[in-house]
Amino acid sequence: MKYSFALLALPILSSAATLPRAATVTTLPAYTGTLTLPIATRIPAGGSYDGKMKRIDTGHPCELDVERGDADIVFILDEGATLSNVIIGPAQKRGVHCLGKCTLNNVWWSKTCYYGLSIERQKAGDKTIIKGGGAFGVTGADNVVENNGAGTVEISDFYAEGFNALYKSPGYSTSGVARHAIITNVSAKNGKNLAG
Repeated sequence: MKYSFALLALPILSSAATLPRAATVTTLPAYTGTLTLPIATRIPAGGSYDGKMKRIDTGHPCELDVERGDADIVFILDEGATLSNVIIGPAQKRGVHCLGKCTLNNVWWSKTCYYGLSIERQKAGDKTIIKGGGAFGVTGADNVVENNGAGTVEISDFYAEGFNALYKSPGYSTSGVARHAIITNVSAKNGKNLAG
């Protein structure tokens, strides 16, 4: 496998700080309402979903030893879909699942359980973009962003707190795929690894 990481303007915080660029938001935004989805909401290829800052989850607690299939996932994004202005609530196991490249704008996780975002089937040369937002983990929380495909993941203007890895590139996918991460203007607190 081939990996590359570019970590630019990446302060590690013990407390909130002002960054050289526009400051990354370090607190969970207020939500405008709540919604419980018993099974994943699918956003079709090229489609978009604006959550209007609602807190949305599955209603299922974070139980790592219990498998519920799609009921563990809040959103499934098909190739090229966009998710914006959502707070993924604490009652879920897997927040967002992208089947190919996707875009997340101002997406927040109030509690990361198994992972916040998993990228599957992304092709070499494709890019997933995560702009704004943030994630708050719990003790033993896993990864915020996990790339199980190929291509590039670009994370910018993002806040992460209490996590195993902000960006993870697991070794169990198809051998020989090239993966790249571009991480800019990110603030991180109480995490183990920024990228690995």
